[in-house]
Amino acid sequence: MFRLSLGFTLVAIELVLLAQAARVVHDWDIGYLTVNRDGYTTRRAIGVNGQLPFPPVYATKGDTLVINVHNSLDLPTSIHAHGIFQK
Repeated sequence: MFRLSLGFTLVAIELVLLAQAARVVHDWDIGYLTVNRDGYTTRRAIGVNGQLPFPPVYATKGDTLVINVHNSLDLPTSIHAHGIFQK
């Protein structure tokens, strides 16, 4: 009996955690923008949605992360990330 109720409890906990998971969606447009990072020289850079650095992505463990990327550059491109910040 204990084994059966423990099984139901674990399934119930898993369903609650699954129900709390969110679908986090970002729409990114990768394109050129003009920047003046040093205050002296303007130059062309690559940004996302008109900003540099790229916007942060916030998600919680268990979330489904969807990043829709539109390449507005005149060349093929790829994106990658370095590390993960955890609080």
